[in-house]
Amino acid sequence: IAGIGLAFWELSSLLRPSTSGTSWPIAILVAILLSIGITWTSLAYKARVWIAVTANLVAYGLIIAFLVAPDTLIWIFPTGETLSAVQVELGRALEIIQHGVEPVRPVPGLVMLLAGLFWILGFLLVAGLLNARPFVATLTPLIIALQFVIIDRKPKPLFHIAIFVTISALTFLAVRVDERDHGTGRLSRTNAANRPSKRPSIGIAVLVTSTIVASLAAVSAFGDTVPDDGAVSWRSPAGYSDEYSGSGTYNLYTDIRANLISQSNNPLFTATITGDVDPTTVRFRMVTLDEFDGTRWKTNRVRAFPIDEDPWISEEQEYRGPTVPITVEVRIENLSMPWLPTPITATDATTADQADYSALRTRRLDGALYLPGDFTRTGMEYAVNADIPALSSEDYAQLARTDDGFLTPLFATAQEDGHLIESPAELGISVELPDIKYWTDYPQDVAASISAEARGITRNLDTNFEKALALENYFRYDGGFTYDTSVPSDFTTDSVENWLFDDTNEFTRHGYCEQFALTMALMARTIGLPSRVVIGFTPGKLLEGNTVLVMDRNAHSWVEIWIPSHGWMSFDPTPRSDFSLPTTDDRIAEALGFSAAEYAALIPSGSLTDVNAGEILVNPALGERDIPERIAPGSGAGSDEATGFTIPGWIRPVAIVVGVLAIVGVIAPAVKWMRRRRRARRLADGDIAAAWEDITERLTDLGQLVDPAAAPYEAAMSLGQAYVPLARSYGDSLYGEKVADAVGIDQANAAHHRAERHLTTHYTRRQRIAAVYRPTRLLRTVRRVLGRSK
Repeated sequence: IAGIGLAFWELSSLLRPSTSGTSWPIAILVAILLSIGITWTSLAYKARVWIAVTANLVAYGLIIAFLVAPDTLIWIFPTGETLSAVQVELGRALEIIQHGVEPVRPVPGLVMLLAGLFWILGFLLVAGLLNARPFVATLTPLIIALQFVIIDRKPKPLFHIAIFVTISALTFLAVRVDERDHGTGRLSRTNAANRPSKRPSIGIAVLVTSTIVASLAAVSAFGDTVPDDGAVSWRSPAGYSDEYSGSGTYNLYTDIRANLISQSNNPLFTATITGDVDPTTVRFRMVTLDEFDGTRWKTNRVRAFPIDEDPWISEEQEYRGPTVPITVEVRIENLSMPWLPTPITATDATTADQADYSALRTRRLDGALYLPGDFTRTGMEYAVNADIPALSSEDYAQLARTDDGFLTPLFATAQEDGHLIESPAELGISVELPDIKYWTDYPQDVAASISAEARGITRNLDTNFEKALALENYFRYDGGFTYDTSVPSDFTTDSVENWLFDDTNEFTRHGYCEQFALTMALMARTIGLPSRVVIGFTPGKLLEGNTVLVMDRNAHSWVEIWIPSHGWMSFDPTPRSDFSLPTTDDRIAEALGFSAAEYAALIPSGSLTDVNAGEILVNPALGERDIPERIAPGSGAGSDEATGFTIPGWIRPVAIVVGVLAIVGVIAPAVKWMRRRRRARRLADGDIAAAWEDITERLTDLGQLVDPAAAPYEAAMSLGQAYVPLARSYGDSLYGEKVADAVGIDQANAAHHRAERHLTTHYTRRQRIAAVYRPTRLLRTVRRVLGRSK
């Protein structure tokens, strides 16, 4: 029973709480109790094995019908509709088992399978014990518990391991003491012809060694290929039989390697869009990727909240530009993802299924809809309200200006060429992105050539909007990039640098949307532009009315850049003509009547301020903007220009930590030691007050409150009898003679030693060690000195 309880405990870390229907712990406990009761009754009445098995199967079937589809039953008996519902839920459960990452949502099909597993454990418990087969009853739940621990993957604390080992050990001990199998403990029956050898078997040694080596090799080879969401490839081949059916799954990262090659017409979802907007222009976002580890962008900071809680999205992350409200009704056809596709800047959502609504969460970092521990499924329906960005000519005229209202270099050049840019009625308020270091961070080993390329592209440009526009045009038009679906799926490259600059490879600057989005977002960060990558879909194909169909070939990645006056704005660097929306430059041309990209090369040189440090990046001698190497964080002021040596950025925080440890670990004990020696000399000279000061200070460091206003005897009585003799000696010296005679000093020494012994026996070694390093009295002394100085 303890073994089954251990398996149940380990399972609790793999499942989320139930949001509807029967709670999964209750369902499993009922399954265990019914299994034990039915099996025990069958065997007690000497029923045949097949009768016991049949009785268990019938009872399990009825329980499953109640769990999965109670509305389809005729009294307690399942119908054909019940079987269909069970089949659908079973498929959903298997999908979660294959691709889900713990803790998962306890959907009915998953609870059905787990109830069956624990039903078997209850059956084996009774059958094993009543048939003198204790290992069948006891080992099976331990194996299941161990499997759950492996699935969980989280490091277990020491007490957790101790419980597991203790239950395992007591299980084996109980079987041995029970002596149902007299060979237990020696792993051989007592009537065996030959006694077991004391030497280890060569075969077992080889098996164990090869298993360990193979496990380590597999982890080394495939450990990095499994992303956080558990799907191994960009598009999971789950159920694909042709290009029009089967469920699609997409990885939540973009990689420099060629992973996305998806040109099928498999329908993923339909969306009915209501509002003053063209349905064929609405793109859908699943989630944004905000951290780059050197080879790929991935999702971090996944803090999700119930969708009925405010705010839907953090105030500092909101889009502040003009928008058009729309409502989108989505029906999932063949998409299996924990993130639900929604229009950009969604504001709230509702679902047809109350259980789905209770389980849904929103990520306040970007407003993404999240179904933790579960996946979207065929037939799932939900509605989303969203505010779609809608920029007018006045908005682009505003983006063409600095915070002071002056035209930026690019647009000033266009106006000098005769293109009038009207002044907006009012300028937007620039808002700094919180934690900007996080949004501009990238690995230190990123090649300087990438940063140099980005600075070269954005030379002479000033604002975030101008620079993002230049980077987008670089990938779309100027950089020689090609959207190429013929790139082999096994094509890999060592780094972003090689993909950009390796002229020996025929696939350099060839790839899919993920390579373009990854590289643009990284280049943006190297020049101080906050950026993130979006995983989502391009606009769908219009079916009828205002309903669009989004297919597998619509899967897409693009970039969002932080524009201080508007918030996160989308830029699409992929040179893909079939599904891409107009570029930002196309929209500018439509709104202002000219292409901003045409004037990028005509901008005159001038002094511009870097977005990071405010340094002037102009080389007057060359007449154009200087492109420096990347300066490591923490360097600059501490650099040795003569030798080229740069103090690493980690030295300062390490020095601070070492300094604090030195203060706590060395200075405090040293000061206390010197003060104790000083008090010992004072006591030898007849100052009994030194002994009382020593004990009270040590008590204070031990956390014992000593009332400084109380008389010595009163304080000692509150502390304990062991301190009363010392208090009396101190009181006699305090209220009598200032310098005690030899007898009084000896008595004070003896009382001091008695008090010290009490400290040793009354407080643990750990408390005494902590007291040595606790600077309580030292801090009081410092505060007293500072108070006097004031």
